Amino acid sequence: MTKGIFTAAVISAVLLTGPTNLYAKSCETLVDDHAANIRAAENHLANGEYDAFISIIDEQSTLTPETKAEMRKALYADFPNGFAKCRHLLYEEVSTVMSRRGVEFIDSNGLSLYVFLLSTESSTGVPDTRDILKVLVTSDFGQLYDEWN
Repeated sequence: MTKGIFTAAVISAVLLTGPTNLYAKSCETLVDDHAANIRAAENHLANGEYDAFISIIDEQSTLTPETKAEMRKALYADFPNGFAKCRHLLYEEVSTVMSRRGVEFIDSNGLSLYVFLLSTESSTGVPDTRDILKVLVTSDFGQLYDEWN
């Protein structure tokens, strides 16, 4: 399948699901993967609690201090009130211990922010958590799509 066709299929699937897949101020996962820390990060982002969001995603990921500062500044400037809707666009079990997800956050003006997370089972053995290995936060769906492929 070509990238253009895949993109069209994803966009069509998202549009066809309609309002039943939109969650105000809370993200619901496509599957129950027992990832309380990821659900908390998504909910913090949806509610405009960006410091808490960054704190969670930064626990294991390799964000530089500059990247965190730029992300924090951009989020507060561009989305000061958080998001009205949140929906999972993509989810995949990469292996028995690793998964990835693509989530869209939509503000009250219809502007979208996309988050890609690659995670694995907790290396510390903490139940109901996952280690976040990679994160991408972008307003460009093409970047999310490229990261996914």
